[in-house]
Amino acid sequence: LKPFGSPPSQYSTYDLAFCTAAIAMSDTLLTGVRIGATAAALFLFTTPLKLAATMRFERTTGNVAPLPFAMIALNAFVWMIYGALRHDWVPTFSANVVGFVAGSWALWTFYQMADKPHTHATARRVGGILMAVIFSVFCYAREELVASLRSTHVRNTSAALEMQDHLGELGVVICILMFASPLGTIAEVIRMRSTASMSPLMTVASLMCSLLWSIYGLLVADAFLWGPNLWGLFCSMAQVGLFGVFGRPPTAWETNSKSVA
Repeated sequence: LKPFGSPPSQYSTYDLAFCTAAIAMSDTLLTGVRIGATAAALFLFTTPLKLAATMRFERTTGNVAPLPFAMIALNAFVWMIYGALRHDWVPTFSANVVGFVAGSWALWTFYQMADKPHTHATARRVGGILMAVIFSVFCYAREELVASLRSTHVRNTSAALEMQDHLGELGVVICILMFASPLGTIAEVIRMRSTASMSPLMTVASLMCSLLWSIYGLLVADAFLWGPNLWGLFCSMAQVGLFGVFGRPPTAWETNSKSVA
């Protein structure tokens, strides 16, 4: 190619064709990563719904804790607002709408199915804190959010950029805390030398989700997206490594077969 800054007339037909092909390939890659990241996030967000269905079927919360549901809902809400401000409807906004609904519904189900006084009280406290934080974030971002929804393009005013930075920083902190929760499970697996407390399917799904969102964040040059997801990728790879060392947990069918034998 000609040196950067050369007049357009100095570019050959081959140069222009090469640039056009490169741009088309870049757009195709970005579209593919968008679709993949959305699908991976939607798959992960079905987990709270599955747990909620189990709690309703068994009419008890069992050993499930309410905090992860609240963290999923809060994380999704912050990134949902962030996606709306940046007009990033797919995947950031659309995927996190599902995550917010799933986390909120699972937390509400936990509150309804709590069969012990202290469990019910914990669910009430967690839900109250979640609603207070969500209301505070919404009030803080309300004016810029309304202005962004009325605009046909991303607002680049100093106030809008500052709001995006603040929400991005908050989302990074929440996302890192959410991804750090498996570290306690990793410590338990190492201590017990068993992966019974881990789900192979969810580990692979988390790995793919973190990988695709990291790639998407790098493609759109958004450190708020690729930063925490690289941390999530590291945590997921550590869990995959544990399956390689200790093997996968036995399925319910395998456990029942051994007990019958």
